[in-house]
Amino acid sequence: MAHELGIWLVRTEAEALGERLQQRLDGDLLRPWLVSEMAPLEQFRRVFPVYRQWLLIMAAGIAVRYLDGLLHDKLHDPGVVAIDEAA
Repeated sequence: MAHELGIWLVRTEAEALGERLQQRLDGDLLRPWLVSEMAPLEQFRRVFPVYRQWLLIMAAGIAVRYLDGLLHDKLHDPGVVAIDEAA
């Protein structure tokens, strides 16, 4: 069963914003730096299909690189919103 909302951070500096959004939106906050044995991009690629919606807290250019090759069909792919750390 898919989870509803994943909130992905790329920098520890965005953690306070991520925690506020997690509380308000009831999503899962994912902090890739806590899994040191796998690169953040590889972690994201593995968990991407698990969520129905994504909130990416990162620059738009980074979001584009993270999503490269993951999107296939607008009817079935997760919804994605990217915001920078200034929200």
